[in-house]
Amino acid sequence: MALRRLVPVVVAAVAVAVFGVLIAGGGGSSHSVYAVVPEAAAVVPGLEVRAAGVRVGSTGEIVPVDGGRAAKVEFKLDDRAWPLRGGSIFQLRWGGTGSFSARYLNLDPSTDGPKLADGATLPKGSLQAPVEFDTFTAMFDRGVRSDLSHTLQNTGATLKDAVQPLRSALGSAPPVAEEANQIFRSLQENHDALHALLRSGDSVVNAIQGADPGLGLLLSGAGTTFAATASRAHELQVTLDRLQPTLEQMRSTLGHADGTLQAAADLTDRIGPGVSELRRLSHPLNRLLGSVVRVAPDARASLASVRAATPYLNPLLSRATSLMPTLESIGRRGVHELRCIRPYTPEIVSLASNWGDFFSYVDDKDKMARVAAANIYGGLNAAPLNADQASKTFPGLVYGFPRPPGMSADQPWFLPQCGAGPDALDPAKDPEARQ
Repeated sequence: MALRRLVPVVVAAVAVAVFGVLIAGGGGSSHSVYAVVPEAAAVVPGLEVRAAGVRVGSTGEIVPVDGGRAAKVEFKLDDRAWPLRGGSIFQLRWGGTGSFSARYLNLDPSTDGPKLADGATLPKGSLQAPVEFDTFTAMFDRGVRSDLSHTLQNTGATLKDAVQPLRSALGSAPPVAEEANQIFRSLQENHDALHALLRSGDSVVNAIQGADPGLGLLLSGAGTTFAATASRAHELQVTLDRLQPTLEQMRSTLGHADGTLQAAADLTDRIGPGVSELRRLSHPLNRLLGSVVRVAPDARASLASVRAATPYLNPLLSRATSLMPTLESIGRRGVHELRCIRPYTPEIVSLASNWGDFFSYVDDKDKMARVAAANIYGGLNAAPLNADQASKTFPGLVYGFPRPPGMSADQPWFLPQCGAGPDALDPAKDPEARQ
């Protein structure tokens, strides 16, 4: 009996707890996105954000940006509307058809845009607001209302007198409108040609105005010309009749010539770069041919000498052929050795100057050479000290074999491929001791 009485109490406590969580936190943790709008007169902090009629968040702080010319609005969304995707729209709506208060923001989420990060800024146009009534009515000031009143009064009287002609015009308007549409479309498509035509017409009119004193003579001469042409109308007709087959033949010929000219144009385009390059090479080629002409006698004499020396050169070339593998091996090894010698160039160059400075009496710093001599005990000949033992016996010694380049300047440049790596400074790894 005690357990039955306890069950309703537990259910009621759970319901109260769930209701408290829903009232306090909405749909879970909060996420923020931002939108920058030119103005946010009707958006205030705390407006509900709804998606499909369900509250999914609210507006946060609204701060001015860009010197007060725009506003940055924060949208706080819970987990029911997260993650939010790019392309989502926030629409400011009224509370009802007859209510201009209790506004809210309707969230129209996108389903195919990229996921937005927490704190992201939405693109332009993501917040849409309806036109406010005061904004619309503010456009109709005293002057606009007076002008609109006069316009409506005059329009009514004008339309009353033009009812019958307007009906007749509307009956015949579609064909005319279609033709006008075609004309305007052609003019729009040929805008450049029309502009050129108007400019040319303006130039012709200006020329006619400038030649006004001779315009009468021009028209008189044109009349005489037209009269003479009319008197020869029959001869012109015969000529035109004979000209027609000629023109047809010419059109056929031009049709064939069009392909030929096109092929010629393609050929010209193809050989054009070669002609330009040949023209550019003509001067160096001319000099080259002149040089060939000048050295031809010497070249002929040289070839004759080579031909005469052929019996003596054959043994030499045979011997050189047999030595080529050896020379190739020496050259390949020499390249490797030169790569190992080249880094020692500063030491090689400074060798003579260092020794010359050592033996000089004055080096602009000291009057005489200073030498710190030390007697290194070598032990018995039967048991000499190796490099590691000598280094431990005399800590002042610096070991290096082979010395890496740059060692004299305390900036060693290790060459492991040449045997002068970091091990070359370790006396315990003396290669002679290993031998």
